[in-house]
Amino acid sequence: MSNEEITNKQESVDTACSNTQCCELEKSHQSVPSITQRAQFHINENETGLALEVDLPGASKESVKITSENNQLSITAERNPSYPEDWQLLNDSARATQYRLKLNLSDKLNLAATKATFQNGVLLMEIPRREETLPREIDILN
Repeated sequence: MSNEEITNKQESVDTACSNTQCCELEKSHQSVPSITQRAQFHINENETGLALEVDLPGASKESVKITSENNQLSITAERNPSYPEDWQLLNDSARATQYRLKLNLSDKLNLAATKATFQNGVLLMEIPRREETLPREIDILN
């Protein structure tokens, strides 16, 4: 193959790739900005309270922040993947991500007694109901 043929082939590859995001990122060597994403969650309710499961893939335990105020539960976390500086990202799978979730919960729940664990990118929370709202049996006096 002659040098002219190689040059023509390279120009056609550059032209074909110019419309795709991955090639533009690779050519420009730009860093990929982080994105903000609403965290996915599942709620299971039972008579003693709620079990809340929040998916935070790639986030570290240290980045997870949980706050509550006026029956509103707020969860934030960050995924900051590390990769060698000379690597170029070709898709969003390794992109830095900020997870956000705000839930308005019933005043029947005791947010102060919430227990949380975090493992393998999944936050599990147990939010009990307030003692006075739990079902109970009432004894009949003689």
